[in-house]
Amino acid sequence: MDPLDNERTSKVFYCFASGFSNSLDVARILNTRPPAVAEHLDRLLKFRYVKKGQKTGKFQSYMVNWEAMVRYAIEAAPHLNAITVIRPHSKGGDDSISISIEGLKRRLKKSPAFEKLLTLYITAVAKRELEFELSMTVKDYVGNLERALVISDQQLSEPELREWRNVIQEVEDFHKYSFTETIEELKKLVQAAPSKSHRVEK
Repeated sequence: MDPLDNERTSKVFYCFASGFSNSLDVARILNTRPPAVAEHLDRLLKFRYVKKGQKTGKFQSYMVNWEAMVRYAIEAAPHLNAITVIRPHSKGGDDSISISIEGLKRRLKKSPAFEKLLTLYITAVAKRELEFELSMTVKDYVGNLERALVISDQQLSEPELREWRNVIQEVEDFHKYSFTETIEELKKLVQAAPSKSHRVEK
């Protein structure tokens, strides 16, 4: 099971994303017992979303593994994974489209700009969650990252981020077109269906 899809594990993650590094501090912030934090921390360490930092005496520090989070965000992005399925009729054929999207994923994984964007975004939502307790998981926020990328009015200078935004828009346009086309077909079926007249027997 994805630990970032768990509400309680996400709360522990938010603490580390907000800059706390000690599990005892995390337990105090979340008003829970240290063994409970240790259980969720073990899951985060197992999936490498959190890694060990420096150890001072008997106290072990922890921090978010942003490289792992970059990979997670890209693989969890709905539009980057849907595009290879819904663009088979585009020019160039299936293979070129698949290679293009896989190439974009590889560039995003190596992009310092994307890692910085993700770090700032997750850090911001983590602090928001700890303050307001909105009960959204890390997976929820990662899923909303694409929406934030589209609605943002910021000019993106990084080519891979601009390309990602274009991909999202293309997928959304496809969905709108498909929905409109479906509605039109349903209208035609309704209009073509023979009307039934009902007689009231006296």
